[in-house]
Amino acid sequence: MLPLTTVILFTCLQQGPDHGYCAHHRMPVHGSLRGNTFYGFFDDEADSRLEIAAIALNVEPVKVGSPYGPFRVGVECDAHCRQHFSGEWLWFCHGPELIQKDRVPYGTAKRVELHSGALPALLEKYEAEAGTKFQGASPVRHHAAKGVAMDFVPLSDKSVRVFFFVMKTKKIESWETEMGVRGEKLTDGTKGHVWKAVEDQRKPEAIESAFTEDFYVFRRQEDYFFVTESGKLYVAPAAKKGEKSRRMKPLWDDVKRPIVAVLEDANKDKVWLFATDKAKGATRELYFEMKDTIKAEPFDHAALIGVNLDSRARALLEYLPLIRKE
Repeated sequence: MLPLTTVILFTCLQQGPDHGYCAHHRMPVHGSLRGNTFYGFFDDEADSRLEIAAIALNVEPVKVGSPYGPFRVGVECDAHCRQHFSGEWLWFCHGPELIQKDRVPYGTAKRVELHSGALPALLEKYEAEAGTKFQGASPVRHHAAKGVAMDFVPLSDKSVRVFFFVMKTKKIESWETEMGVRGEKLTDGTKGHVWKAVEDQRKPEAIESAFTEDFYVFRRQEDYFFVTESGKLYVAPAAKKGEKSRRMKPLWDDVKRPIVAVLEDANKDKVWLFATDKAKGATRELYFEMKDTIKAEPFDHAALIGVNLDSRARALLEYLPLIRKE
């Protein structure tokens, strides 16, 4: 059975058949592994739509072994839930209002050192397309703006690269935002320290997009990889000498074999993709590492050890033995 100690499920409220606030529910499931703990925005049965919930999976067979409990609590919109690791720092967001990070020492899921701050340029651009204000400190929930996608990649423990996509333009805007602690006068009139954007829209890039749908983005060395809502994979390599911008190209765009899961292994700094095969008579699925050259390996999902968990995380837990042997 899977040697997992704890799985942390970051939950969002699902509203109606269009998935409402949580646009990421239409995406391939994405989980991040550090130590023996998974992190991600998984659809579970947590009572509160504001809570990030914890589920212990430390028994055999794997099942829910403890009540839901908060790991992190947020009151932002749930339009675009995303998470990525950079070293021991887990960066995450629920939408365009705030970026958050928490230090996760290896092999533990303890809440250690939470930072939370606004992304001014992203929020301004997003609100302009949405036609409404997104209030991070308000209980009002917002649906994802139609025709808009966003994600980020952490560059260090201080900075991220933001990706903002208005699909009708077919161009992804990207820039760096550096976060830091600054002394400020607080709303109650006292002086305090605030973690905020100290430099925004640094090193801007524009990427001509080969798709018009939601996406996750990952940075592998200097290349950007995009996993789309429909289960395709694209890469935008660093621009060559003399080129003004990156050129995107497809790496995996077979509509009959869409990517259905993304497993980010922060222990080994690798990202693994899992694809189902919809072809008539197909009995095996495929998995491969996120690289510019794909080498897909077939596997029989039915032969894997089943996980007794009613959650989008279940498939990731079942896939885990495949990547642990790599």
